[in-house]
Amino acid sequence: MASFAQKITLNFSNFSCIKKIKESKWLDIALIATGVALSVIGVLASIGILNAMGAANALILSYAMYGGAALLFLIEIIKFSLHQCSKRSQNSEKSQNPNPTQNSTSPEKPVIIKQNGSSSAPLQFSQIGQEILKYVKALLKKRSLEEQSPLQRCNFVKGEDQGAPGVTLKQQPCNEEIAFLWNLHKEYFKTIQGLCRESLGHPWDNNDILQEVDKYIKICHAISCLTLCDVAKNKRGTFESALMSKDADCYATQTFALIYEEFISLKNGSFWKRAIDAQFAQTPKGLAYHNTFYQEGSLQNRWRILSNDFCSYLSLYTSVEALYAAGSDELGPHFKERAYIYYFHEDKTETKFSEDLYF
Repeated sequence: MASFAQKITLNFSNFSCIKKIKESKWLDIALIATGVALSVIGVLASIGILNAMGAANALILSYAMYGGAALLFLIEIIKFSLHQCSKRSQNSEKSQNPNPTQNSTSPEKPVIIKQNGSSSAPLQFSQIGQEILKYVKALLKKRSLEEQSPLQRCNFVKGEDQGAPGVTLKQQPCNEEIAFLWNLHKEYFKTIQGLCRESLGHPWDNNDILQEVDKYIKICHAISCLTLCDVAKNKRGTFESALMSKDADCYATQTFALIYEEFISLKNGSFWKRAIDAQFAQTPKGLAYHNTFYQEGSLQNRWRILSNDFCSYLSLYTSVEALYAAGSDELGPHFKERAYIYYFHEDKTETKFSEDLYF
């Protein structure tokens, strides 16, 4: 049971006037003035007043000085007690009435609310992702203004690679930008193919071709990230099955890893074989070409950063294990391997995207 003095102290802390006094700077000023006054009395006493008053009176004055000092000390104790009571009261109020709008999570690591192992809502793009999306939307708008050959909306199908006309997938993108960007990325690849065929030297050494590839890679990045956002918002079933399962009948199996797969093909040189479109086309080899992807300021290094940015965005939604488990065996081992997406770091090491979120 609390003592009577503690009860009085706690009750005093509830009065608003006491709170205002203890929080006021004037209390500190008054205490300082009291201390100065007592010091002045002590100085005057030491100069000669004590001799005039006699020993008895000097003793009385000395007691008065010590009493003043004790009073000053007592006032400080009271002030400290009131301050401590106020802190306890504030902490109690915070614990009983937490602020519902307060978010302790930093913008770089947003809160992920998951359902059935996958994110329940689309998440915000990184700053790089936002800049790329703004750039790609400008390209799309510019292309849409060409009235002679208007850009068509893609209708995603399956089975056309086997020579058949293809069957329309049941799940088309709800975000129509993805459908238009898919056809835009095909157009840019055809442009790159034309430039490669006309190039006298190695296309990977031609700056004009590299600039077109840079636009192409940015479009691929936008398609992949917009796909993750679209699937998270409009998925049927689990997030992972929409990306990896043949049974999902979803367009996202074709689009979600586009930026990563195109970056890998550029890094290992197979992209140029496709672009040149010749059976015995040369591909870049050697350490010099490999190092361009780690050279600060190079276009190749920028493509590596975009691929890593996609990996970070994907890792906010799911994991390697969940993707692999949802993969359809009918699609072949290569498709299952898409679960094992890697970061490519400055020191040329590699890690799975779910093992190293922020690098």
